[in-house]
Amino acid sequence: MSTETRKELIKEAEGRLEFAIMLSIFFPTMIYALFRSVNETDQKASEMVLSWSLITVGYLVSFCVLKLCKNQAKDFFVKATNILSLVGIASFVFPIYYLAVYKNIITKSFAGYSFAPSLWLLLLTSASVLLLSCVFFCIFVFEWCSQRYKNKKK
Repeated sequence: MSTETRKELIKEAEGRLEFAIMLSIFFPTMIYALFRSVNETDQKASEMVLSWSLITVGYLVSFCVLKLCKNQAKDFFVKATNILSLVGIASFVFPIYYLAVYKNIITKSFAGYSFAPSLWLLLLTSASVLLLSCVFFCIFVFEWCSQRYKNKKK
């Protein structure tokens, strides 16, 4: 892959991760609004906001790993991060749509059955991006340590 193409791919992956982070920051607010609209307690709604904030952590860690290791990142890692970030962004569409359109009937009708899988997709994509970043970071640290060890031996 040429240097220019690689730089463009990294820039695109960074942009997608930034957008996914922005979406994941505002998504818990919508979950809170949903819980309050169906008369859940404030404590229960707040607990759900904190739980859904873990999505943001997944994208933030991935963004940090990409920024930290972008010069040494394998093409596969950058491409996979790029694709998973796009899938992650797309996975916000259905939950946000259902929250905006169905409001109170999500938990009481058929819409709830299609809402739940879309939430699982949202969680799976965030977890996949995080797992990919953790694996790559471990490989990066291992290669860095082995390089230092080889240099000390000489």
